[in-house]
Amino acid sequence: MVQIEGKEKILKVAEELIVKNGYNTISARKIARDAKMSIGTLYHHFPNGKLSILYEIILSYRNEFLEDFDFSKIEQFDNPEIAKDYLITIIEQHRKFAPLIKGFEVELLTNKKLLVDLDNLIKSQEIRFEKFFTDIILRFYPDIKEPEKTFSIITRIFTTIIHTHVIFENFYGTDDDLVEILYKMLTGLIKSV
Repeated sequence: MVQIEGKEKILKVAEELIVKNGYNTISARKIARDAKMSIGTLYHHFPNGKLSILYEIILSYRNEFLEDFDFSKIEQFDNPEIAKDYLITIIEQHRKFAPLIKGFEVELLTNKKLLVDLDNLIKSQEIRFEKFFTDIILRFYPDIKEPEKTFSIITRIFTTIIHTHVIFENFYGTDDDLVEILYKMLTGLIKSV
């Protein structure tokens, strides 16, 4: 069996603890102890402790999502059924990571700087997700002014709605109900800019 070392071990242990116990119930010390590492080693890899770990896990899930996402029909995104299928997939992916999302939202509500820090981290990693969807939006709606800014705002709105739906277990009805709402919002928002 391959042993996981350092940073990866801390991430694996933290993710397991968050999923099992919830983000707020664990501490950086608990993560270090369960990973059989010193607290100094944890802070060496993750300077902001538990928050840095959460950032890293979120980014890894985002990258994993992109790797697993079926882009084969994306050229047909203007087809409502295909767009809705993609929205369902996004909701299902978020549902898988509900304990992590809950931890992120709690941090977001208690730390004003978090969203700015996360945006900067994402930009620094040149994540292709935003560029990819900005390109899709521009393909169907080429007259949008400031597409990156527009997409960023739309993404934050959708993410907040999806997080609420997932954390509060179908807050907006069924996933299909939410997809209908999101699809109407998306087409309305994009057409109005």
